[in-house]
Formats: sequence, structure tokens, C-alpha cells
Amino acid sequence: MPVEPEDRVAYTRGRLDGEVAAALSRHEDHFQRINGSLDKMADILGRQAAEFSAQLAVQSLAIQRLADLGDAREKTVKETAAALKVADDQRRDAATTRSRPITTTAMVIGTVVGVLTLVLGVVVYLVNR
Repeated sequence: MPVEPEDRVAYTRGRLDGEVAAALSRHEDHFQRINGSLDKMADILGRQAAEFSAQLAVQSLAIQRLADLGDAREKTVKETAAALKVADDQRRDAATTRSRPITTTAMVIGTVVGVLTLVLGVVVYLVNR
């Protein structure tokens, strides 16, 4: 039985449609793999972004703590320096306005020796006259 040209056209059309359908199926499978890979990448990147965000928050807190410590230390240094200056000024004022016990003792002894010398000098003068 001879093949009619219409049957041949239909056969060719069917075969081409089958090839196109097979190619489309392969492309569909390929796109599914690409989409699956993109979904996995998006999931991984999302988790990494969340971890990075958490680490960034921890680092930010650590930096803030360091800044706070620096401010506190600077304040402590300034307060300590001011307190030491006040204490040094008070010590100097006390040293100049008040005599130390040894200085007072030396002054008393010097005064007594001076008065005794004067009295002895007057007595010697009167006796030798």
C-alpha cells in the first residue's frame, strides 16, 4: 500500500511535534534543576545572612562596650587627676601654714637656747660690771 502524501505530511508533523515535545520536556527538566539549585542557594544565603546579622549585632555590642569602657576610664582618669591635684594643693597649704612637730620642737629649743643665752649674757654683764 502506497503512502499518501497527506499521510506523509501528518507523519512528519507528528514526528516533529514529538521531537519538540521531547526537547521541551528536557528543557523543563533542566529548568526544574536550575530552580531547585536557586532555591537551595537562596536558602543557604538566607541562613548565612541571618548568621551574619547575629554576628554583626554581637560585634556592635562589643564595640559599644569598648567605647563605654574607654569613656569610663577617661572619666576615672580625669576625676583621679583632679582629686590628686586637690590633695596635693591641700598638702602644700598645710605644709606652709602649719609647722611640723619636729619644726616646732626645733623652734622651741632654739628659743629656749636664745633666751638662756640672753639671760646668761645679762648675768655675766651684771657680774662683770
